[in-house]
Order: sequence, then C-alpha cells, then structure tokens
Amino acid sequence: MNFAATRLGVTITVQAEVVPAQALAGKTAVRWKIFVLMLFLITINYIRSCFPFRGDAAYSKEFNLDAATQGFILSSFFWTYAFMQVPGGMLADKYKPRIVIAAATVGWGLFQALAAASTSSFMLVLTRLGLGATETPIISGGWASSTLCG
Repeated sequence: MNFAATRLGVTITVQAEVVPAQALAGKTAVRWKIFVLMLFLITINYIRSCFPFRGDAAYSKEFNLDAATQGFILSSFFWTYAFMQVPGGMLADKYKPRIVIAAATVGWGLFQALAAASTSSFMLVLTRLGLGATETPIISGGWASSTLCG
C-alpha cells in the first residue's frame, strides 16, 4: 500500500505492507508471555535480594553467628552480583537470552536449595556467592540484552 502527500512543495511517500492480524497476534502473545514471566522472575529475585533472610535471629542462633559474620554472609551475595553484571549481559548477547535466563534460573534454584541445606557459615557464604552469580543474568540478560532491545 502506497500513500503520497504533497504540502508546500514537499512530497512525502509512505509505503506500508499489509500483514495479516493472525501473524501480529502470535508474536504479541508470545512477547507478553515472556514479559510476564520475566516480570515474575525479577520480582521474586528483587524481593529475595532485599529481604534475604527473614529469620535472621533463627539462623544466627543455629550457626552461632555474631553481627559481623552475619553481615559478611549477607553481603557476599552482592560481590558476585555486582561482578557478574557485565559478563551476564555479554553471555546473553553471545548466546540466546532465553538459554542464559533458563540456565541462570536453574542455577538460582539450585543455590537456593543448597542454602536451605547449609550446615556451616562457610557453606552459606558459598551459596550466597552462587546466588549472586546466577541471579545477575536474569536481569542483565533479560532486560539489557541487545538481542531483545535491537
């Protein structure tokens, strides 16, 4: 379909391609499903990051931790989270974002399960480091990927 308009000596021509509504609806539905899934994952990650251990007193007593050790364990998440921001985005650019996000989500769940099974403060630090590393690609790979943004 072509459309041309002339005004003040300037002609503007617009060419448009007619696409069936079914073709557009299929893409849009999939993109909205991915958006809702990403929103759900990022919301869970954000809530879990901001409120890491709701039972601070319980695990401090169980592992006999003082305030400094507890702060060390809680902050260890952010070391790998900050360090992996750029590599997480680069992985999403090199491989497909859906592959990186799926692998990161599986890793995130694995480290959450390991954190629940921790028997020492050292294991808690390791699981927090793993959570930071696997949580980063979910956000940097999903929202900031040049594959999705163009």
